[in-house]
Amino acid sequence: LDEPRILICLLCRQAVRPGRGIETHFRNMHKYTGDKLKAVLSFCDKQGFQDPTKVPLPANGSKAIPQLPKLGG
Repeated sequence: LDEPRILICLLCRQAVRPGRGIETHFRNMHKYTGDKLKAVLSFCDKQGFQDPTKVPLPANGSKAIPQLPKLGG
């Protein structure tokens, strides 16, 4: 079973949509420009990230993902 491949920004812990969503996120939220932004986009282009709004949620009782904050239990 393949694991979902979604991009979680480690700076703000927000799920980021692939394609233009990555550029928009890093440009607007973190003020990345120039070579810094190009490096992020180049890396992300090769990863095959999925749209986080289209990935099914894990089943209840699934193990927590350590990099993500726990909300409400």
